[in-house]
Amino acid sequence: MWGKGKRFGFVKISDQKVYWYARVNEKSFGRSLEIAEIFNDFDPLVLQLNEATANENIICNTISDLAPIPK
Repeated sequence: MWGKGKRFGFVKISDQKVYWYARVNEKSFGRSLEIAEIFNDFDPLVLQLNEATANENIICNTISDLAPIPK
């Protein structure tokens, strides 16, 4: 899901596990509460996934996009 300056994606790994990521351009953020505030205008599924994830399972890293490659 894409929004203005932010993205959220998820993949079902098993019946009990989902991998998800949240990306905000030019901004660092921390744990669950900040994620809920930032993505409150996205589909409710985003907030449900966030709420179902224990804080100790949320890993915050800096990520960046790479320039497209020619092939």
